[in-house]
Amino acid sequence: MTYRCATVEDGQHLWSMVKQVGSLEQNTAYFYLLMSRMFDETCLVAEDSQGKRLGFVMALRPPRRPQSIFVWQVGVAPEARGKGVATGLLVQLLRQTQASYIEATVSPSNLASRALFSGLAQQLNCKCSIEPYFQEHHFPDDHPAEELFRIGPVDRPEEGNNIVDFRT
Repeated sequence: MTYRCATVEDGQHLWSMVKQVGSLEQNTAYFYLLMSRMFDETCLVAEDSQGKRLGFVMALRPPRRPQSIFVWQVGVAPEARGKGVATGLLVQLLRQTQASYIEATVSPSNLASRALFSGLAQQLNCKCSIEPYFQEHHFPDDHPAEELFRIGPVDRPEEGNNIVDFRT
């Protein structure tokens, strides 16, 4: 598995992968193109040895919390689930950005994301705080509340350490 920065060429593939995954909130194709171009250092793609895109993470650095990296979406193709792709992407994101904290909002019913971020905190041996962030009334439509997961501070994962072996 290799992890690399997204390119504008990835934008349409990320949009398609979100549709394929089915459990992620679909944004416009333009959004994925924009994120892949303007936030390429914080948007990563996971590829297999043949160059097939198996997963992605889209993130940005909050201007008021430059020590943090905020994860917008993590998606893994159905055939790659359960193989550590999402965790590998998050660890690579931490390496690449040198962030001390990783943050994401997660709804209480999104058990997969809750397990991903809680598991990442355990693997990194650091605190995972969870607090209310957006309530249902903040959304214009029928959308569940979102809680903020904040993991850290983390010791920046270095290549070759024992935190996560995602070189397979």
